[in-house]
Amino acid sequence: MDDHAIAQRSVAAAAAAVQEEIRNVAEALHELKDWKVNNPGYTVKEPDFKTRQAAVKEARVALKEREVALKEREAALKEGGAALNEREAALNEREAALNEARSYRLRLASTGEGVTTIKSQRGLNSTLSLLTNLEGAPFADVDSTEPASKKPRIGVHLVSDLTAKFEAFRTAELVDGCIVSLSHTLLPYSLDKVEKLFVRKCYEDVFALLMDKIKIGVRECFGISGTPGVGKSLFVIYILYRLLKDRPVDAAFPVVATPSASTSAASSSLPASSSRSFKPTRVLYHAGSCYLCYDLETFSVVRKSKLDAEEIVRKPGTFYIIDGRDSQPAPSACATLFIASPRSDSYKQFVKQRKAYQWYFPTWALDELESCRNGCYLKLPISTLLERYRIYGGVARPIFYPDDPKAYDYMEAALADVDAVKGVRNIGNPTQIYQTSHTLLHIITTDDGQYQFKCVDIASDYVGEKLWEKHSAQMITNLVDMFGSGPNEISRHLFEIYGHRVFSFGGRSLECRSLETGKSLKNLTLKRLGGKRVAFGRDSIPKKPIRQYHEPSDDDNFPAIDSLSPQGMFQFTVGAVHPIRGVSVLQKVCSSFDKPKLYFVVPPICFPKFGKQKFLATAGQDAVNSIAGLKQYVLQLPVE
Repeated sequence: MDDHAIAQRSVAAAAAAVQEEIRNVAEALHELKDWKVNNPGYTVKEPDFKTRQAAVKEARVALKEREVALKEREAALKEGGAALNEREAALNEREAALNEARSYRLRLASTGEGVTTIKSQRGLNSTLSLLTNLEGAPFADVDSTEPASKKPRIGVHLVSDLTAKFEAFRTAELVDGCIVSLSHTLLPYSLDKVEKLFVRKCYEDVFALLMDKIKIGVRECFGISGTPGVGKSLFVIYILYRLLKDRPVDAAFPVVATPSASTSAASSSLPASSSRSFKPTRVLYHAGSCYLCYDLETFSVVRKSKLDAEEIVRKPGTFYIIDGRDSQPAPSACATLFIASPRSDSYKQFVKQRKAYQWYFPTWALDELESCRNGCYLKLPISTLLERYRIYGGVARPIFYPDDPKAYDYMEAALADVDAVKGVRNIGNPTQIYQTSHTLLHIITTDDGQYQFKCVDIASDYVGEKLWEKHSAQMITNLVDMFGSGPNEISRHLFEIYGHRVFSFGGRSLECRSLETGKSLKNLTLKRLGGKRVAFGRDSIPKKPIRQYHEPSDDDNFPAIDSLSPQGMFQFTVGAVHPIRGVSVLQKVCSSFDKPKLYFVVPPICFPKFGKQKFLATAGQDAVNSIAGLKQYVLQLPVE
């Protein structure tokens, strides 16, 4: 037999040895688990416990050595000749040492000798000295809940990098609102390099809702959707963090909490939930054709085959998380969560067939983006954040990951797509969003803490302006159609943007009625202002005399008005009722006019029945005092 054939047989033998050592790891883990079950009152100082724990670690060290040997034999196969013979001799010597170590481990497990005996055995000191550095090295497809004899298939891919990150993740803490590994390693996320994860409030809330649903046993299948780019996929990191933090400390694999002076007060106590009643032993993360098993007991991450994954998700101790529109969920008998955009066919079928309970992650508020920037992206200038927010709205991906030039291209392509523009209309179900319209439309969620779908809205004022600029005829058609189905957020927003365009240029003559007397008045001809708009804020309210068209830079601070001009203050609305709120700020704006007038600007369908509006508190339905001297009017603005 020539050297090449010998090397090939050597590689095959080394590969078989790796598989054998994988089985040994499984046996050692099973022996440890059985012993813990049979000795519920054990302590970590007991010799029998230490013996079995050391056996597990030694088996993992041996597995690591086998893997190294396999790689070296594969390298030897490529080299050939004298180098091959020299390397083979060295490998055979190491093989003999490994066999001695494995034989002793098996004797140790069967006799239950103390761990102190291990240290006196010839040839094992060097092996055991590696244990403090490995801290749970990765191993292949092992399920510690069953004996190895019941597992006919063994996975073949080790994910050492993710395992190292997951091991370090045990000490992760919440620092300044962000999850970070205190060892400064990346977080255990397979799809991207993540150093910190900003914890959104929706992460905390939906996690609690999810755990409560699992606890009461009403459903086993769940879905999370929302606008693309709001951070749905990264939720898996928060899930892993909470599952690890909420688990009781396992003496075999203790979680070491390292205090940090910069750790925020919030990190000392996790949000309340019922997660302590749901204790999975593993998380199977499924993205596309990739299956990763995060073992919550051994802190390993293992890449699984599809066949193995299908077995794992039939076990009740598994938490199955499916991520991405192209992932095809496997039949499961465990708690299952599918995270995807609402247009994913797989996601829609999953929700329909398994009657999954759904939540929707909201878009980001500006203050939330600023908090994330302060915790994770300090190098990003605040002015840049504000400009990107103006264009993309509350979607974090293009704001914090601008290196992808496709984000702006997608936006421009959607604005140029006639079908996408036709899709900009009120939608009763997010699955109806046209494929290329998702950059133009955002999913809006309920504000009652239940994170349900409420409606869709234009992504940003920038998008709305561009739609009217590029596709005015189509937008008129869309808006008129929406008026016929009743008021909604998207028609209100589009009508407001249309109104700003009309009023900032001026020249139109609009039908007017006094809401004080109910009498029709002479048409109001809008003053020609050339289309220029001037922004103002709470601290920069224009002084009289007003000579330009002004818009508030923050609508939340000015709930009673959308703009003002030399002719008065304007509020665009598509509803029959629009209470006057934010009275204290409105009173300051009124001081900019000798005779303050508030005009409600409405489409023709609302004009006949629109009446005088009440003054209410900023939140709730409590009435407040009206503003003396302020007169109310309604203007009819046809969309044409």
